[in-house]
Amino acid sequence: MTSQLVKNTILAALKQNKKPVYLHTDMGSQYTGFLFENFLKGHGIKHSYSLKGHPYDNGPI
Repeated sequence: MTSQLVKNTILAALKQNKKPVYLHTDMGSQYTGFLFENFLKGHGIKHSYSLKGHPYDNGPI
């Protein structure tokens, strides 16, 4: 999976849904790279992600 695939998926979702305040992901490289972080910032979406070894971070989201 690449950052471009994730960006394309989010763009498609934004066309059909209202913009989320947060996008919660794991710590995969496709989500933590500079380009992806700038993409989210450019769309006014805050990024949160699970800490390594803490899978229960996803529960509250």
